[in-house]
Amino acid sequence: MKQTGTGNRFDVKDKEVWMDNDKCWECLMNQPDCLHHIICNSCKSIYTAGNHNSSILNSAPLHNYSHPNSQSGKTCHIGNEAHLYKEETIRKLLKKTYQYLLRNNYKFKDKDLEFMKVYKKYYI
Repeated sequence: MKQTGTGNRFDVKDKEVWMDNDKCWECLMNQPDCLHHIICNSCKSIYTAGNHNSSILNSAPLHNYSHPNSQSGKTCHIGNEAHLYKEETIRKLLKKTYQYLLRNNYKFKDKDLEFMKVYKKYYI
């Protein structure tokens, strides 16, 4: 999956965790092609600066635009920021990522634990 944009890049090993995931979490169609930072510096009222933002817990697989076979034509990532940065959407994506990682026996790192500590209210 390609990643462009701002800092807090995900580790290569973390990106590999998503290789078995075959669905975009926005449209639920196959072959997501980017990792979305669930909480980024554009989320001004939520974002807390730090390396913890590069945690795999802050990632969600999406299509950068829309799936080629999408009937709706809606974009999943680029152009869909107003939806993606809603608190309700952020909570949903954070929980989905956490559950996916647990199911796949991911071993959480210190920065993952720090990420959960900083953003704990969004997991409730």
